[in-house]
Amino acid sequence: MSFTEVQLQYHHPSYVQADLENIAIHLSPDGQRTPTFFQGTLRDPLRFREALSALYHVIGSDFRYKAKDRSAYMQYLQRQALKDSSVKISAKNLKKAEEAILDKLQSDEDEAQNTDIFDPLITIHPDETFLEVFSKDESTYAKLSIKWDVFEDVKDPRYGTTHIDFSEGFYNSLQNLRTYKKAHLAIDPESFDKTASKEEGDFHKDLRIPDSWLRGFLQVQSAASLPMTHFELDPIDMYNTLTYLRMNKAKKSPRGLRFELLPQQPPRIILEPWEEVFFGQGAPYQGRDSQIIRTWGRKRLQLLARLLPLTQTIHVYTLGSGLPTFYVLDMGDMTFTLGLSGWTNNDWSSSVQFELMFPRDKADDSLRGQLRENLQQSWFVSMGDLVDDLGASKENIEAALQLECREGRVIYDLASDVYRYRELSSQPIETEKLLFRNDREKLAHQLVEKDAATITKLNHVIGSGTEIHGEIEDKEAYRTYKSSFFLTLDGRLTRAKCSSPWFQKTQFKEGPSEYILALFLLYNRQTSAQEALRKSGEDRQIIVAETRALTKRTGSVEQLVQLTLDHKKLHVQWGQRGTELRTQKLHFNSPEEARQEYFARIDGLHNKGYIDTEA
Repeated sequence: MSFTEVQLQYHHPSYVQADLENIAIHLSPDGQRTPTFFQGTLRDPLRFREALSALYHVIGSDFRYKAKDRSAYMQYLQRQALKDSSVKISAKNLKKAEEAILDKLQSDEDEAQNTDIFDPLITIHPDETFLEVFSKDESTYAKLSIKWDVFEDVKDPRYGTTHIDFSEGFYNSLQNLRTYKKAHLAIDPESFDKTASKEEGDFHKDLRIPDSWLRGFLQVQSAASLPMTHFELDPIDMYNTLTYLRMNKAKKSPRGLRFELLPQQPPRIILEPWEEVFFGQGAPYQGRDSQIIRTWGRKRLQLLARLLPLTQTIHVYTLGSGLPTFYVLDMGDMTFTLGLSGWTNNDWSSSVQFELMFPRDKADDSLRGQLRENLQQSWFVSMGDLVDDLGASKENIEAALQLECREGRVIYDLASDVYRYRELSSQPIETEKLLFRNDREKLAHQLVEKDAATITKLNHVIGSGTEIHGEIEDKEAYRTYKSSFFLTLDGRLTRAKCSSPWFQKTQFKEGPSEYILALFLLYNRQTSAQEALRKSGEDRQIIVAETRALTKRTGSVEQLVQLTLDHKKLHVQWGQRGTELRTQKLHFNSPEEARQEYFARIDGLHNKGYIDTEA
């Protein structure tokens, strides 16, 4: 694991000071950054307390799977086995198992202790101040925007970005905020006084930030700048969802959360594997096309529970199934944005799929310079104003903005629909080091760019996923390797195989080979290209092999139809989800006849109210 060394300098820890009538909240900023500070009196201390507390819970959240500590149980089994001399071999094996578990737990603990995460960022702009954090498990981004109306009066604002100290002790002190005391918030300007003498309370933090953490932070927060599907939920919809998840435990896969979006109808929420349906109470979906979006890592939505009583509307923005989703909680004069990566475990498979969303072409350097100068002067600006000010095309400006976002200089504010200037770090970020997770991922991209990978076989298994086989020609190794894997419905790769010597030796213990990654990249690119053709209608002239699944819901009952086109053959399966599906196999004289029947059936199902989904 590679790291980036960062040092933060604080004049004193953040603290809360109270007397009989007043309570003062002192945020300690990083004195090495550009001077950034202000003072103000809070109109509603309780709302501020709840919002800041929710932000704190995101910082330390870690929803990754953790193996249970079974050492005590192993010791019990060992003692039981030792009582019988005939099972001493079993006792020896149990001892080895116990040592392996303890070693794994110790290594996980050591890794957690030797890695750090950034303290929260606070940015002060002319229209608002906002705080940003990223979770310990590298999967959750949060942004709390506070309008100046939250304060009765604001004194001496200095615009810019800095880190603030946010310890557990400071969080505990925040819980003492009450309405019967005047609450004053201040970012102390003394921290930026270079001439002031060092005091006893001064301290600095030497952080070792994992590059994977930095990469995940930049990926998730920059994903907001991409085109997304938008719909609204009522707070009661989220409350019902979280209540059901808290009262029920999923004991089998899949464990996703699906959104069914039909034009001019409120969104529906379906919880897997129970297929529990919640009919939304929010505004109707305004999109033109019906669609179903499946998301994972739903436990992270618990981070919103504390804010639901303050929320008026929840705006949801999503890039699609298995890709980042943003929940924007409108609380009037405050906005809380929760950005979730595709999976809780932000591993290589989710990273590779997410990377496909971003262009790798470099934008014009002069345009990026003009863009940066414009944002530094105005602090925030809309896309329309940028097009007018810079005189460049919208496409070129969007490409430049995406690169600025990925380098940590700019963020897109979903709630206000503007781009904001914000430097993630006072030190330049080595973006080249963060471009790929490892050398194998870099080689995989190179193989795909050279057209060295070929998909030889696709096998769609209804209710399970897709089996992909392929060949990858490595001209430098003078070999052609065969790779295959099974892609489950929740986007995970299982049953991976590869004929390369490295994979034969490691057997997935050190992750996938570059050839498996190349095959996965190629499959995702072809799937994206087919989706683009489908939307344009061009697929009806060229496709000879494809699988589509469509669904229709009547109350809580869901009917499923899967159509598989395979050259001259058409395979049809239909029935109620969760039951054994009926099957029909049709053979035609030519691929054109099979394709014509395939699309005729799809059109007929669409006319009956069926929408595309994942089987």
